[in-house]
Amino acid sequence: IMSEGKSSPSELNQGITHLSRGWSPAMISTIRAGAVSRLSELGLINRLRKGINVTYSLTEFGEQIFSIYREKQG
Repeated sequence: IMSEGKSSPSELNQGITHLSRGWSPAMISTIRAGAVSRLSELGLINRLRKGINVTYSLTEFGEQIFSIYREKQG
């Protein structure tokens, strides 16, 4: 989702909605928050806060990992 240029929580929620299996908006936000936290802990993404707004971006390490994944996917 982030590789498609989506970087805000609401944009990530929209992307996750497409994977949804009938999840409520609250469930989608919880899934996004958990995924973002884990990806941040692993050093794959950065969080940039500006006041109350936050955006996410892939780290250099994250770019490398997702590049390898995309290559293996075909």
